[in-house]
Amino acid sequence: MKRKRNKQESGPSYKVPKRKSKKIEYGPSYKVPCTFSIVAAPVPGLYGHEISMKFINQTFHIRLNELIDVENDEKAFFFLWNTFTSERSNRRIGILAVYNTLLSFIHQKYDEIKKRNLKSVWNIFVLYFKTLKILTEEQFFTLVFYRGNFDGKWFGCKTQ
Repeated sequence: MKRKRNKQESGPSYKVPKRKSKKIEYGPSYKVPCTFSIVAAPVPGLYGHEISMKFINQTFHIRLNELIDVENDEKAFFFLWNTFTSERSNRRIGILAVYNTLLSFIHQKYDEIKKRNLKSVWNIFVLYFKTLKILTEEQFFTLVFYRGNFDGKWFGCKTQ
């Protein structure tokens, strides 16, 4: 005589029917690695489906202006950051590439950040990555105290 299972005992008391697997015939699987070029396309649309940067910039302006609790300096900074990261040549994958992305951003946009007086917003932005321990202290100080190119200047004196 078979004994009945107690509700507290482990294991199923019935067999789960197996589903038939359906293979999708179209398109690549999500496991296929996605590759893209680091270099910008010489001709628009060369790399497949690309959206114009003018449209992307307009979309960023619309979305940022909808925010009520964000100051204008922060909106201006995040517009710079979003337009920088939306360009194909500035996209980098992985958390280890954050420092290189931030460094190339400040290298390219330093004059504009200085002209618009957005240095405090930049420091808070970098501090966020430091508190998440994505950046080391050395990387943090390199980004915060970035002063642009010297262009042959040394302590205010031009060298020959």
